[in-house]
Amino acid sequence: MRGLVPAALTFVPHPRSVVHGVKEIPYLMQLEERTRRIRELGVAEVRVQRFDAALAALTAREFFERLGEELPLRHLVVGKDFRIGRGREAGVAELRLLGAELGWSMEDVPAVWVEGAPVSSTRIREALAGEGNVELAARLLTRPFELSGTVVEGFGRGRTIGVPTANVRLPDEILVPRNGVYFCSATAALQPERDLYGVLNIGIRPTFDSGTRSVELHILDWSGDLYGETLRVRFLRRLREERKFESVDVLVRQIARDIVEARSLISGQHQPL
Repeated sequence: MRGLVPAALTFVPHPRSVVHGVKEIPYLMQLEERTRRIRELGVAEVRVQRFDAALAALTAREFFERLGEELPLRHLVVGKDFRIGRGREAGVAELRLLGAELGWSMEDVPAVWVEGAPVSSTRIREALAGEGNVELAARLLTRPFELSGTVVEGFGRGRTIGVPTANVRLPDEILVPRNGVYFCSATAALQPERDLYGVLNIGIRPTFDSGTRSVELHILDWSGDLYGETLRVRFLRRLREERKFESVDVLVRQIARDIVEARSLISGQHQPL
């Protein structure tokens, strides 16, 4: 609508974690990344609203009256299934009436459907955490799923078996795909213009009886120190499940096969999305 400044409102933490008293629902991206991507869509202002029990207790009218004091509202855009207010009292029909009273118009947008089902953050989480299906997640997101983390010192086992890895520490609140081995691309903060490729393992390294979940990336054709650097990792394909091997030698042979497969994917036999 002409003359209006587009703005977006996002909640932290996830409202369901507060309303239903469950542990915090993992995010698909960090808040900084979320706001950056929203702004790239042409949204001039992104407002981050802390969601707590007091906010959850507000009626829809109370919420929008309070919001109007801080952010003048003229036109509201929501999804068809959007609901807000204490006890999820107000959906599209109720909000249309409320807007007429409070002086703003309303528009509800239909869901986007991909492969026979609507796109949603829940569906993306299930594809990633439940199945490790990073290719489906990429189709739903229209881009590969990404994680950013800091390279920290690990156990050093990869180097001892001839397959050095970068141990990536991720923020606790970010969703991590299902345990397994993945073909990934990455960029490092020290060389953001260079595309790196590698084989990434998420899991507990059962052959070594580790028990501690880690994210470790073996970067192909790389030598150098990455400790302390930020890596942005893009998941392109799931290669296999993580499993316990009968010996370290058998594990090394499997890793060699994983690397061969990764190189074949780099050469163009597989196109993500």
